[in-house]
Amino acid sequence: MGEVGRWRSAAARAHFLTVYEAGMAALPVVGESVDVPTTFGTAA
Repeated sequence: MGEVGRWRSAAARAHFLTVYEAGMAALPVVGESVDVPTTFGTAA
C-alpha cells in the first residue's frame, strides 16, 4: 500500500488539479460573509 498523501504519478496530480480548478471556477462568487452568534461562539 502506498503512502498517504502521495500522488501515484505527476500526470495523476496534474489531472486532479485541472479538474479541481475547473470545479472551483464553476462555483458562484461569495457576495458577503456573515458572522452568526451561537452558544459556542461566532460561526462564519
